[in-house]
Amino acid sequence: MRTPLTASLAVALALVAPIAYAAGGAPSRAAGAKLCKAISGPRWSVARGHQTVSGRRYQVGVLNVSCSLAIRHVKKFYGRRSTGAKGLLSGGPSGYVCRSAAPKGLKIFQGTCKRRTGGTTVAAFAWSPKLS
Repeated sequence: MRTPLTASLAVALALVAPIAYAAGGAPSRAAGAKLCKAISGPRWSVARGHQTVSGRRYQVGVLNVSCSLAIRHVKKFYGRRSTGAKGLLSGGPSGYVCRSAAPKGLKIFQGTCKRRTGGTTVAAFAWSPKLS
């Protein structure tokens, strides 16, 4: 079972790991990665083993992008319905590809937006339920 701390770190690591590997493991590429202040939004519920956990807090992680830009777009996304896991989301920042990680029909409670240059992710943000 993941603790709230490991859940928050999972968001940051999901952003940082692809950049580090794409850059040949260069840790300097992840220097702009951080967790933003948790935000409130629509209620979410997720199954965790034999129980369901719910809440209204979301964790946002960023890489080489401001928390304010990421949060502004996350707030646009999380009220909409998902077209399915990995479904593309319209209305993200210019130059970013945004995807939902929520199952089809559910509100978009988690996802990612990435900006790539030459096959390498140069900026990104992700959001997910804050499990605490």
